[in-house]
Amino acid sequence: MMRPMRLALVGFLTTAMVPGVAVAQFPIEGPTLDPFFASHMVLPRAVAVPITGRTSPGARVDVSFGTARVTGTADEQGRFRILLAPQEVRDHAETLFVRSGQGTTRCDDVLVGDVYFCTGQSNMAFELRSSIGGPEELGSELPDDVRVLSWVPRLTTGSARYTLEDIEAQSAETFYVRSDWSRATPESLARFSAVAWHFGRRVAEQTGIPVGLVVTAVGGSPIEAWLPLDHLAANPDTRALVDGWLDADGYPPWCQERARQNLAAWIESGAARPAHHAFEPGLLFEAGVEPFLDVPFRAVLWYQGESNATRADPAGIPTDPVVQANRMRDLLATWRERFALPRLPFLMVQLPGYRRAWVEFRDAQAQVAAADPDVHLAITLDVGHPTDVHPQDKAPVGDRLARIALRRLHGQRDVGDGPRIAHVEFDAESARVVIENAKAMQSADALPIRGFALAGEDLWFHPAAAVVTAGNEVRVTAPAVGRPTALRYAWQDDPRTNFVDEGGLPLAPHRTDAGPPRPRIRVANLAGLDERVLEDLLGPDFKVGTFSGPKGPQVCGLWEPDLAVIRATDAWDQELPAVRWRGQEADADLATLVAAVRATVARDLTRRR
Repeated sequence: MMRPMRLALVGFLTTAMVPGVAVAQFPIEGPTLDPFFASHMVLPRAVAVPITGRTSPGARVDVSFGTARVTGTADEQGRFRILLAPQEVRDHAETLFVRSGQGTTRCDDVLVGDVYFCTGQSNMAFELRSSIGGPEELGSELPDDVRVLSWVPRLTTGSARYTLEDIEAQSAETFYVRSDWSRATPESLARFSAVAWHFGRRVAEQTGIPVGLVVTAVGGSPIEAWLPLDHLAANPDTRALVDGWLDADGYPPWCQERARQNLAAWIESGAARPAHHAFEPGLLFEAGVEPFLDVPFRAVLWYQGESNATRADPAGIPTDPVVQANRMRDLLATWRERFALPRLPFLMVQLPGYRRAWVEFRDAQAQVAAADPDVHLAITLDVGHPTDVHPQDKAPVGDRLARIALRRLHGQRDVGDGPRIAHVEFDAESARVVIENAKAMQSADALPIRGFALAGEDLWFHPAAAVVTAGNEVRVTAPAVGRPTALRYAWQDDPRTNFVDEGGLPLAPHRTDAGPPRPRIRVANLAGLDERVLEDLLGPDFKVGTFSGPKGPQVCGLWEPDLAVIRATDAWDQELPAVRWRGQEADADLATLVAAVRATVARDLTRRR
């Protein structure tokens, strides 16, 4: 299917394409509209919308939409910005006319509703056709009141080596293949964001308001690429990242490594001229945000963090969560300033479960959201994949973002957007946990509730039992903790939690202890045990990783473990402490092993904390 064409004809000879015939047209002098404006778009409702573009310097520009009329004048460079009065919701097609000189640019089939800016990295870009249920969705009856605009990078951020020609052509202006708006069709949606689509469809269905979705996500992109370059350069904490970012300490190492792969031909050439890359500081803000800064979006959907959460090593040692929280706050502040929308809502996807050190980054996301009333987290712990950074089940992610929009932006208080821990009280033996925004909290699998942990004054956490007592109150106890002072929930990278509300939405991760969390003890599991079971038993102070080499289990030096669990018969000549496992793989009682690990930690590793 042909991509919908922007109906802006600017001072050149055009031809009408008829099968077998090319019919010449007269040149038409009409204004060029900025990228947001095209046929099939959704105009934001209930706010003044700047109609922006370019025409002859000093020319008069007339804008009409339905019964609305407004006139303005282009500046000395030919730029114009003319405010269209706030419009009511329109679910029927209307035409936007922009006239200047002897020419007119028109955008047909325009609706009026809510427009959302959807961006981040690969999980936001993940295509509908590749997602679970995607082919069935594409084969269903598609709504006409959801319109889509997707910009994709001209060069992928996979491991391919770019040619010198491609590198030289790469810039902020050329970075994206810029598409226009499309109606929802199997062709336009196949490669569209699965998360954004499921979000938009549900919001439109539940509100009756047309929805426009603008997607500019880029796989693997660090948050630094989405921040304005001038902000990064002016901020003492990030100034060092701007110059020589490919080698700068503190820049996401995986992004540096991937960029070097892509830019190998340029690096080998010794060229003095700069080479631009998707992961470069500030580039994605300039390429994928600046063109839309005049658009009064209803909210931003932000799904990013995988590249910033960990250092680039096999098990993923976490980055500093304080630094990451500051980066997120910088994004919120600068985008709101540049969009001139001081309370622009951000609907953020909290990273899902994954066997890499994502706990600390998820906590940084939660800290940012807790301090900002216009930031809301979609909890996705249960729809990740333990070893796949690109989980394919995107419908629940879109649905949970939609629930947030319906409840927080549209005031539909009967829509649940996920339970949260509201209050925790401690007594001599237990913690009383009060849960809000939920009905009928329960175990999802009829097994005992998993995921809670308690600690005493020493802040060493032990797995705890939880029982629903009354309504949405839970009593949490741990025999190993005499007088609890702190509680954590779901403090694992890929927690096997099972505590949900009546709609199946998972309880959000939580901790009561303040300040940066202490580093977790890294356990190299070389005994063939189920690492997730071992982590459950050890509790949130531990991170368990399993490694195997050509000669069997071995310590991975890059991971820098604190201690190892080995079989009783294994020889051990490493410097780090080891706990010998004398049981069998099928043994259910691992209490002795857990006690030995904790004793070793208390004896040999306290100094590392």
